Amino acid sequence: MEDELKNIVESVLDIPCYIDADTITYPSAEVQVYQDNPELFGDGKAQAVISYVALDLWYKERIKRDNAVKVLVPEIVNAGYTHPTCERYYDITAKKYRATLNFSKKKEEHNGK
Repeated sequence: MEDELKNIVESVLDIPCYIDADTITYPSAEVQVYQDNPELFGDGKAQAVISYVALDLWYKERIKRDNAVKVLVPEIVNAGYTHPTCERYYDITAKKYRATLNFSKKKEEHNGK
């Protein structure tokens, strides 16, 4: 899932996208699947898993961050993810403009595997 999102971000926004980055360049993005919730049914086996994702966009300029969000959100939805919630703010520690998109995707399991 992370690789799919990394490819979407890099192709749509033409910026690097990191998975669990130690250092960040600007502009860039970072993607993290932070929770997997199985949906259980009567037999106790997972029939589906919902994965929750946080995607951070980092920019030096507010307008570029806002434009990136406008372009990226439809691509995320078209790839089968839920419509993201988006928090836009100025990160005072990094001194950069940041947007955090939160969304999820349901993956159907077959025979509990």
